[in-house]
Amino acid sequence: MTQNNITEQSFWENIYSNDLSSKSPIPALQAQKKSSLVKFLFKKIVGSKNLEKMDNYSNYILWNRIYPYYLKNFQNKKIVEIGSAPGKHLVKIHQKFGLVPYGIEYTQSGAEINRSFFELHGIPSKNVIQENFFSEKIEKEYKEYFDVVISRGFIEHFTNPKELVERHVHLLKAGGLLIVSIPNLVGFNAFFMKFFNPALIKIHNLEIMKRKNFQKIFDIPQIEPLFSGYYGTFNPTLCIPDLKSWTYPIYRFVEKINPLINFSLRLLFQDQGKEKKFFSPYLIFIGKKREA
Repeated sequence: MTQNNITEQSFWENIYSNDLSSKSPIPALQAQKKSSLVKFLFKKIVGSKNLEKMDNYSNYILWNRIYPYYLKNFQNKKIVEIGSAPGKHLVKIHQKFGLVPYGIEYTQSGAEINRSFFELHGIPSKNVIQENFFSEKIEKEYKEYFDVVISRGFIEHFTNPKELVERHVHLLKAGGLLIVSIPNLVGFNAFFMKFFNPALIKIHNLEIMKRKNFQKIFDIPQIEPLFSGYYGTFNPTLCIPDLKSWTYPIYRFVEKINPLINFSLRLLFQDQGKEKKFFSPYLIFIGKKREA
């Protein structure tokens, strides 16, 4: 299989190397740090019941609607994330839904971070597989090995996403669950990306961020579609900022007030949100592997 990378491996190595040395303030690769002062004042003003509404709406939908519905019957089953560093997402799935997490990560720095994070939460570090996703080892040793295969922000870095999805399916047991999500960098989100870090646009396959094109990727005989579409309303901190750009202080300001933006959106749209191609930060596909 030809990899057809849009994004070079060095890009990810640099990001995770910086994260390892604790010199990188990139919010997308660290635990989301909310302003304790803002939260304290907000709690005093509106009460603790409304505090959770400061969290990002897309996260709310993912962790309180999508995952509980589709992962409820997978307790103690094996889940693997393709491109798993830093491992925070898998650990949270393990804690909330009881799945056994594995990660496939091809960067050395990313794998080290992932192992450390697993160990910190009582998960064996050997569950992090440092290997190229396209390697023969992955293909042979992990064929139909996992009950759930997930990737987030992975396939849009390649020009041949359907082949990548087929490889996801190769690792999945019959009856298993496939979950693939990508950022939606078109519409209003494209404006923010171009403003804060225009260079990142070039390392993404924007064509698959159109809903019809995204759905076509999963037109695979072995997969029964369960859900496909946008989720979330708006996330101004979706992009990774350029730390050297004059726009970075603006990004940091937006990040600090983001909890208040989140609350305003939840107040305006309640729990329904407005999933639209121009505003929603993500697309997600969920499918089930058919029995042979």
